[in-house]
Amino acid sequence: MFLYYPMLLISAVLFIISERFLCFGDGILVWGLINFGDHFFYTIKDRKRSLGLFSGVLFLINSVLGIRCFLLSQTFSLFPIIVGVIIGGILFGLPIALCVVVYPVFDKYFR
Repeated sequence: MFLYYPMLLISAVLFIISERFLCFGDGILVWGLINFGDHFFYTIKDRKRSLGLFSGVLFLINSVLGIRCFLLSQTFSLFPIIVGVIIGGILFGLPIALCVVVYPVFDKYFR
């Protein structure tokens, strides 16, 4: 959790600071879709509710409404969507990769 939130917060702040960083806002919306998909997949696969499914549904609603607003806005263009998909993938995948790398360190000291 502590690896996801700083990255999402930085992306949100960049989006709020300037319209030039619109792709970071799109990236957060894409991350929300991926987050829901991940929890939904594991709920089906494991046949029990994933712990993050409820928050994933909230992120899904937020992402669908946000993407809808963006598609209907004056600032819509394909470039921020493409870059947003890449950023969303990074926002989802990088913390997982960092957990894999950092976990042995935490396991060693906090066992």
